[in-house]
Amino acid sequence: MLLLETLRQLEYSQEIQSYEILWNEFTSKMAPGYEKDIPFIVKKLLNGKCIQSHAAESPDKSIAEVLSFTKEDYEDAKYVLSLLRQSAPLVDDIRVLIAAVRYAFENDPTEFLMGDYGDKILLHINSPQVVRPGLRNEEALLSPEQLAEKAKTNEALAQTIIDELLA
Repeated sequence: MLLLETLRQLEYSQEIQSYEILWNEFTSKMAPGYEKDIPFIVKKLLNGKCIQSHAAESPDKSIAEVLSFTKEDYEDAKYVLSLLRQSAPLVDDIRVLIAAVRYAFENDPTEFLMGDYGDKILLHINSPQVVRPGLRNEEALLSPEQLAEKAKTNEALAQTIIDELLA
């Protein structure tokens, strides 16, 4: 239900239908009383500035900003599937590659296995074209003291998120 609501709030309305059908086939469902909280929780998680930056020039960000995946990215994932059918993908965006693998598997699990798409993508992901040496997301390398402070900050942030959700 959280994932369905996330897709709904990110306006992936076409993609929701098949997942709703799949969800409705489960016999173990969430108690109806909890379902009314889901839109509020997803909105807070997607839009709250809960990811703190330690770089002065970088503002805090929401989960939606950090883990953004646009409709164009989704179309790119479908394109990567067509490339997989021919040879190796030419895309280096890890999000698109993972989405393409998922899309390929959901679209046709037999073709996915027979085409060895999982191994093809893993081989491509492990290439220097995709995984480049160095730090990710322009973050600075932290000292042990800074890491300990970051851990404390993250614990406090987690508590703040829990408090906000329960308020």
